[in-house]
Amino acid sequence: MDSARGLRGYLASQLYVTMRPEEPPAPAREPAVPAKPVVAGVDGSTGGRSAAAWAAREAARRGVGLRLVHACLLPGLTGQGPDATATEVTNTWLADAAAVAEAAAPGVPITKIVIEGEAGPVLRQESESAALVVVGSRGLSALGRLVVGSVATTLALHGGCPVVVARTEPDPEGPVVVGVECAPEGEDAVSCAFDHAARAGAPLVAVRTWRDPLAEAWSGVPSTVDIEVVERAEHEALLDYLRPWLLRHPEVDVTARVMRSASPADGLLRAAKGARLLVVGSHGRGLLTGALLGSTSRAVMHHAECPVAVVRPPAVAGNERAKVPGRGDQRSSSRSPACR
Repeated sequence: MDSARGLRGYLASQLYVTMRPEEPPAPAREPAVPAKPVVAGVDGSTGGRSAAAWAAREAARRGVGLRLVHACLLPGLTGQGPDATATEVTNTWLADAAAVAEAAAPGVPITKIVIEGEAGPVLRQESESAALVVVGSRGLSALGRLVVGSVATTLALHGGCPVVVARTEPDPEGPVVVGVECAPEGEDAVSCAFDHAARAGAPLVAVRTWRDPLAEAWSGVPSTVDIEVVERAEHEALLDYLRPWLLRHPEVDVTARVMRSASPADGLLRAAKGARLLVVGSHGRGLLTGALLGSTSRAVMHHAECPVAVVRPPAVAGNERAKVPGRGDQRSSSRSPACR
């Protein structure tokens, strides 16, 4: 007993500390990078509440916080700041959005914030540190359709992360639909769609469209294109392109679908009937690089009946694009078991 007590005392003594062999210092740990939140734009509209609900569910699936942001030019400024009426209205909008978000995803951490400025630039800045920015539709067109405002268009053009336009509550049983270009520029949109489907436990429909220009130009003349041959080749090309994602996400039930359509947007809109989310890429170009939103992404943002995610590929040095790991290593036209 005494020897054991003495040994413990020796080990705890300064003598032992100075005599024991010096141990190498433990490597410094990298500081933890905070998880990026999901941001929802709040403006008091029905579309804004739909955006808050959609964003809350997505934040819960990602295990991150939800940031509710209201951008305001503060027209009622006085010497002491915004007047009482403006403050009350703003707080009411944020409180309503927070209540909707809490009901959609109980327990998700919610931050409410008001930022002075126009909505487009404010949410554009927010997008630089967000995983996703979600906005609603603004108003109705003359045909009674929900239309997309300038804020969503600005974010789709210049945002630092994907933007989702959540016009109405989606079908919770619907699939994720993604437009596939079979080109490097579309890889980020496909990755986004697969990741969302995996998190939501939803099936995914990958859509590739094609058209017969000659038949469209001469509508009264029978097409000389062998549709079956074309669609078989397009289907094989689509499966080949999707292979890295099929291998990475074997848990996702994938349907590869080839559609003959007058335009990619028309085909995607038909394919997205009843979808929970439609994902498209955006790499339109004007006289100034990136100055135009692609016609397909613009059309589906304005006319899709489900939420739409627009994903811009990140620009890096030399106009290189982020590549999918394994891309080019999995070249095969055989049908994957993950695809039906």
